[in-house]
Amino acid sequence: MHTHTLYKAFAVLLATAVLASCANRGSGPQGGPKDENPPIVLQTIPEYGAVNVDTTITDIHIKCDELVAIKDAYKHVVVSPPMKNKPGVRNKGKEAIVSFVDTLKPNTTYTIYFGDAIVDNNESNPLRNYQFAFSTGDHVDSMYIDGYVIDAQTLARREGIIVGVYTDAVDTTFTTTPFMYVAKTDTLGYFRMTNIPDGQYSVFALNDLSSSWYYSQKTGGEVAFLDERIKPKGQGTRVKGQGMMDSVMVSPDSIAPELLNSLILRLFKEENKQEYFKKAMHPNRESFTLIFGHEPTKLPDLKVFCPLSTTPWVMEKIQRSDSLVYWITDTTLLKSDTLRLEMKYLKTDSVGNLADAIDTLKLVVPHKKVNISKSKKKGDDKKEATKRVPLTFVHNIKEKMEVPDTITLTFAEPIDSIVYDSISLCIKEDTLFTPVPINFEIDDSLCTKELRITYDKSFGETYKLNIDSASVYSIYGRHNDKFYKTFALKKLEEYANLYVTFPENPENAILELLDLKGVVKYRSVLEENEVIFQDIIPEKYVLRMIIDSNSNGKWDTGDVKEGIQPEQVYYCPKLMNLPANWDVEELWDYKSIDVLVQRPEELDKDNGKSNRKNR
Repeated sequence: MHTHTLYKAFAVLLATAVLASCANRGSGPQGGPKDENPPIVLQTIPEYGAVNVDTTITDIHIKCDELVAIKDAYKHVVVSPPMKNKPGVRNKGKEAIVSFVDTLKPNTTYTIYFGDAIVDNNESNPLRNYQFAFSTGDHVDSMYIDGYVIDAQTLARREGIIVGVYTDAVDTTFTTTPFMYVAKTDTLGYFRMTNIPDGQYSVFALNDLSSSWYYSQKTGGEVAFLDERIKPKGQGTRVKGQGMMDSVMVSPDSIAPELLNSLILRLFKEENKQEYFKKAMHPNRESFTLIFGHEPTKLPDLKVFCPLSTTPWVMEKIQRSDSLVYWITDTTLLKSDTLRLEMKYLKTDSVGNLADAIDTLKLVVPHKKVNISKSKKKGDDKKEATKRVPLTFVHNIKEKMEVPDTITLTFAEPIDSIVYDSISLCIKEDTLFTPVPINFEIDDSLCTKELRITYDKSFGETYKLNIDSASVYSIYGRHNDKFYKTFALKKLEEYANLYVTFPENPENAILELLDLKGVVKYRSVLEENEVIFQDIIPEKYVLRMIIDSNSNGKWDTGDVKEGIQPEQVYYCPKLMNLPANWDVEELWDYKSIDVLVQRPEELDKDNGKSNRKNR
């Protein structure tokens, strides 16, 4: 081949390669590194910290060094003091613009908290904790209040909670008047209310579901308050121009020592004390249910619209305190699908007092659709109608039972009588089953469906429960079919024990072991200077303590009107790792650990939330 021809062929190949390289956008250099820098504020109109701003101003302009966007303004942006009509927030090129609907108040310092709402347009890098302040008077107020909002029961940091203040000490202000100044908690539960005047303040926190800027129990929002009025600190915002919160708060990986003694607002949801009737259900001829908005202070007075000589039903004792279940015993009523009642009960009126109320109820059993087979022989319907319907029940027996578990049988209908001799429990010895003594526990209420069986347990042994046919009768005369179940108890070495002691013993303490999802698995009370958790399933647990101030055996929420804080809760930050066949001892100096670092980080990890990123 001639040299000229080779040259020509090489040129064609080179041109083809270049074109292919240009066409393949995934090859070769792809530009510079990813932009991870937030926008920088270059100028604001009016200037940051401006005074004597006209009260009729309509727009605030925040000019940045790059194109910006506004992300979740409703979630992040808060104006203090709050306005009747919420300002609009939008982006325009390199500007973030706040537009006021209301005329501003004279001689007032305004602070706009943007949180993380301003982001760059390309990578959404947020301008974190940005805020802007100006005054319609001759000076900018410089005092501030800061602290944390945590969940009263779980100690979890709470994001997006409004914190507000009043100079008025009257408690009713909180339920009738919008906050004077506000701030909102960030992702770490931290708030900083800046640019407020000196004075004495009542401090509240509110999950403001209705955006009313004051508290109403009817909205169902959570609430927190401080017992004492406080004075704000000096010099609220120190970084000029940028309007950023000062450096003591910007490290997410540790708590600055000066913040360990911050104000702590413990958020809780008040118990709903509004009493009212919600609805009634009549699922079958045998029973009906009345559901109320709150546990009735007094049981309703029920009257059937036909004369009956005795009470035609019994009431079931159930866990839900706002629901009342009645089982009908009158034979006349049992034959009808419709029940007409007059109900007299107590209802909360418009001013919060209980007043007598009367409702007329018509309860109808819903009719179920029945598919009738064409192949059904003559007389099958009659046989079906006379067929005995057994009394069914559910049980908690598993192939391998936990030693602390009690055998529980829950019947479909209230129990009328039990033939105890026809129920037995046997232990396996070699190849034979030998009877063991058992005890029966049943509620002493007029109407119960649960039967519990207890016995002296032996670790690792196999048992068999036998229940003969017709051992248990319901109030409708139905009885159970024959039942038997074999199960084994776990061995002693399959369990762990935990012994918790204290340098200073807490009063009225209830201790709980929670799994890593926050579910309570075990409870125990303080006895003789220690708390014992015995025969525990080997796992990792979180240790929590409730100070049961009113000794009612449970955690109680707070009450705003009565000025009652929720009962105190403590978490041990150390994870309780309980291996099988181990006795673990834990000395818990619960008073020496700051509340902000008590909640174990494993709880938030397991729930997919960020770990304890502390300020």
